[in-house]
Amino acid sequence: MLFLYTDVGPDDAPTLLRSGSHHEVARLLAPHGSAGADWLPFCGEAVRATARCREVAATGRAGDVHLVHPFVVHRAQAMSPAARRPRVIAQPPLEPAREPAFDLMAGTAPVERVVREALG
Repeated sequence: MLFLYTDVGPDDAPTLLRSGSHHEVARLLAPHGSAGADWLPFCGEAVRATARCREVAATGRAGDVHLVHPFVVHRAQAMSPAARRPRVIAQPPLEPAREPAFDLMAGTAPVERVVREALG
C-alpha cells in the first residue's frame, strides 16, 4: 500500500512503479519454492529483470491509497527543482488475514490469481 498524505503530482517525486513487473518477479521467485529468496541479492535480480517495464508514477490527492501487488518493483526518485512542496507518503505493510499467505493451487485472492497467471 502506498498512502498519500499530501497531494503528489508528477513534479513532486512520486514513487515510480514498474508496470507488469509483478509477473516477472513471480517467475523469478518460482524456482526458490516455499523457502523464498534472500532479499538483497534478489532485489538486484528483480530490478535488472524488469528494466524494460514501463514506469508509472503513483500520483494522486491527499488521502488516496495505491494498493499494489507485493511483487511490483518500485523506486523512489529525487525531488524535482519544479516541486512546489514536499510530499508525504507512507508504505505500511498489509499482512495476510490468514496463513498460509499464498495458496497457488486453490487460492482465489487477486494476488494469488496474478501469480498463477504469470507462472502459466
